[in-house]
Amino acid sequence: MNRWKNGARLRLRTWRNNYVMMHSNGRDVKQGGAGPWEIFIVKRLPQFGFNCIALYGAHKRYLRARNNRKTIDQSGRRPNYNSFPNGWAWERFWVEPVGGGKFSLRTIHNTYLRAHSNGRMDQSGYVKKNQRIPRGWVWEKFSAQWLGSAQAAAA
Repeated sequence: MNRWKNGARLRLRTWRNNYVMMHSNGRDVKQGGAGPWEIFIVKRLPQFGFNCIALYGAHKRYLRARNNRKTIDQSGRRPNYNSFPNGWAWERFWVEPVGGGKFSLRTIHNTYLRAHSNGRMDQSGYVKKNQRIPRGWVWEKFSAQWLGSAQAAAA
């Protein structure tokens, strides 16, 4: 968790060598290029676990896993990445290392963020708490392109 500092900026690279992208419509999350819509700011949430984070995007919204255990979308607008409401749960992700410099992001629903082959982002099947991601799963594994901190970008 050394790199997952509060305010760190990154892109999430998928198994398809593209990036998780939050669309400007404030709803859709899909896969895209390497532009500003693919940049996230890390909000550490240690009150929910040492590896718990939220990801704040370019359109002033957090990445969110809906309670239907299928949809990944965007939260309501927030003024900045430090404005995370304590009562929000769908926006929490737990970083789980999976080897080779890759990681998975577990949701509050015990699913994982997944880069579907259709180009959209969704949630994996259910995985019991305290069980690791199944070995053959590829769509749920990401690597990070670290870009520095939000403070450095604002300067």
